[in-house]
Amino acid sequence: MVEKYNLQQYTYDALSQVAKKPGELIPNIDAKNPDIIEDPTSNYKGLKGFWAKKGDRLQDKATQLDIKYQKLLEMNNLQDEPLPYDMFVFTERKKKTGTVEFHMVKEDENMHLIAQKEAMNLDNLYAFNNMQKGDEPQIGEQLSLQYRAYGKPKLIEKIVEQPVQTIEQTKPETPTVATTPIVETNTTITPKEPIKEVKKKQ
Repeated sequence: MVEKYNLQQYTYDALSQVAKKPGELIPNIDAKNPDIIEDPTSNYKGLKGFWAKKGDRLQDKATQLDIKYQKLLEMNNLQDEPLPYDMFVFTERKKKTGTVEFHMVKEDENMHLIAQKEAMNLDNLYAFNNMQKGDEPQIGEQLSLQYRAYGKPKLIEKIVEQPVQTIEQTKPETPTVATTPIVETNTTITPKEPIKEVKKKQ
């Protein structure tokens, strides 16, 4: 259905709320083709998918949509576990770049969620901002979504947990006294014969 709407692009959070209310449909304008109106419950930034809630497991949904479960996880950079937060789950590969130039990091956002919000490849998001996997930007930092930045954003310091070392109590060693070994011999001592007195002749 093609129609002209004078509406602004709805935000990720607003569309998420719309998806939770069955029967309520708000048009979502395609960023590249503003004349094309998408169903916000099954499309986001020109890509197909669906909204899911925190704690949802996607195996049943993958079966329902006839998509391999592992492929669905891979396309969304997810592990085989309940969803960590509400999100739009894509049923096709995300874009290499974002639809806008920059993203300002907000509270409770991480790199994975930002990649979902911007419908872009997570590895590219790391590369564009000179970051390594596992790095997380601080709130208020600006991330580049379409090309490689000159520098990198301020990062949240990683807390490295030091392993707790248990100190075993050892008993003090008792000093050993060197002793001369007693050697047993089979030598028997025989008593000497009494000395006989020799009388001198008169």
